[in-house]
Amino acid sequence: MSRKPSPHLYELISSLTKSEKRYFKVRAKMQRETSDYVALFDEIDKMKDYNERRLVANLKKKKSEKNLPFRKTHLYNLVLEALKDYHREDKVGMQLLSILSNVQITYDRGLYSHTEKWIDKGLQKSRNNFRFTIELMFVQWKRDLINHLQSTRMKKDMSSATAADLVKSLEVEHSKLLGVMEIDHAASKIYTKSTLIIRFGKFESLDATIKEIGLFKKRFPLTSLPFSTQMKIRRAEGMILFAKRDLKSQAISLRAAISLWEAHPEMMEEFAQEYTLNLNNILVAKIEAGDFDGCEQYLEKLRNYMDDENKKRSPVERIRAYAFYQYNVMKLYNSRRDYHLAQQAFDKKRFDRSGLDLNTYKRSQILLELGVSYLFLGDHRQLARMGLEAIANYESYQEEVLSQIRNLFYIAHFVKGNLETLEQRFKSKDQLIRSWFELFPQEKRLLGEFIKTLKRPSNKKAMVEFALNYPAKVNPHFCSYLTRWARESFKV
Repeated sequence: MSRKPSPHLYELISSLTKSEKRYFKVRAKMQRETSDYVALFDEIDKMKDYNERRLVANLKKKKSEKNLPFRKTHLYNLVLEALKDYHREDKVGMQLLSILSNVQITYDRGLYSHTEKWIDKGLQKSRNNFRFTIELMFVQWKRDLINHLQSTRMKKDMSSATAADLVKSLEVEHSKLLGVMEIDHAASKIYTKSTLIIRFGKFESLDATIKEIGLFKKRFPLTSLPFSTQMKIRRAEGMILFAKRDLKSQAISLRAAISLWEAHPEMMEEFAQEYTLNLNNILVAKIEAGDFDGCEQYLEKLRNYMDDENKKRSPVERIRAYAFYQYNVMKLYNSRRDYHLAQQAFDKKRFDRSGLDLNTYKRSQILLELGVSYLFLGDHRQLARMGLEAIANYESYQEEVLSQIRNLFYIAHFVKGNLETLEQRFKSKDQLIRSWFELFPQEKRLLGEFIKTLKRPSNKKAMVEFALNYPAKVNPHFCSYLTRWARESFKV
């Protein structure tokens, strides 16, 4: 950590739960850390936002501002060590790292029978949880242990087998593991590519990626592959088919994904974030296809994951589940035209508390759904106010969804007949606004259609036609809202 003012320690402390903070303080006391570190921890924990000058000023009052850069670095490491201890039994990754440490410690002390037991335990756990890279490390440790014992003649055999037979079986195991890792690596590449295509709207690559997924499935039957590898391919396939708007094929893929999870319920705990993403994808697909049956049960599963009282879930997992739940429950109600229910479902208190910690895309989508409920309830004043706030804080939004929120802002002024306001925006020479229009020309075209329609009411049919064909990439459901509004407004 550098000596210049840094928010890293503040960010780390702010991420802690109440029980994690309590554990840190108990651990610090047991390890006889000086009270200065606990005092520094408490001082930072009280801050609503990080301000180095204010921190120094507060510490000066207690005459404990000396060596602050060093103390911050040390405290940062103390908090990390406490978190490692606290979650050692909860996370498979932490458990495997602990087992690897035990392998090294017992080996260095010459406790080779202990080492063998730890290696076998690590092999079993990494294999059961599809941690192929770590499993390979345990295989290598076992080989090294055999070589060491044979070269030093400290043990004639190992686990009632000859060293030669053990080495041979390890080579077979090593070869199989490399093959599995190669397939998993190929699946990871496809998944990463699919994610980037969706995130950056590179939809010209959809067909090539669908073909790549098809070739992978033809070469490697998915049911013969480990759970984690299947999961990557299923998720990639679902994303790409959704972007392709092939909802029928996507439904088939999603049903297969659901069956995969149900066949491995033990994996829901270890892969909680992936599981909630799967729930989100199922909901998005069903809602956009107009298939609302069964949505409530998926929402209820997300509700359980986001519950603040669910201590099995980490803060990140709860926030992620909340984002998926909040977006989909509002989208469901808006799609069913239950706009009052959509507004009631918006948890403003939790959104304000967690909003900036949300994925930018989901945060933007949640506010878009709120704007949609304002639109169809006729609350154009609130809609305009929300649009202004979004425009002012544009850095906190996903670009395309923000463009759609700006369109709702234009609709609010269109309904009010504010022709001058719309024309000022259309003709603006502000560089930021011009860049938005360059990035999303459909936004400027829609704004132009509003202006034309206000000047010539006979332009209403053209307005509906434009709404029907409004281009949207990462958030295509917006088009259905826009078309619905245009048809209802112009009776076309």
